[in-house]
Amino acid sequence: MSDSLFTQLLDLACGAFLLAAVVVLWRRELAAIVRLFALQGLALAVIALLLGLHEDRWDLIVVAAGIGALRAGLLCSRTVRSSVSVPSSPPRWLPPRRRRVPSP
Repeated sequence: MSDSLFTQLLDLACGAFLLAAVVVLWRRELAAIVRLFALQGLALAVIALLLGLHEDRWDLIVVAAGIGALRAGLLCSRTVRSSVSVPSSPPRWLPPRRRRVPSP
């Protein structure tokens, strides 16, 4: 891998990592936040993988596989499983709707 390609891929992965962190602060739904954490974990795994491949260090490649499996894989599988069974109901903190009484 050439140094310019390594630098561009590393910049892309770091940008995705930071962008996911900013978007987590912006989103309010828990399922979306968990998916963004999974995306951030995938970007972190790519950063570790790129560093391991560039420096020929197998320990960083193992760390990248662990991060990818735990943070990206486990979070995505649990999010998909839990999002299917969640009922759609309004939050409890919303006040109940007032009924309009028809005028005579």
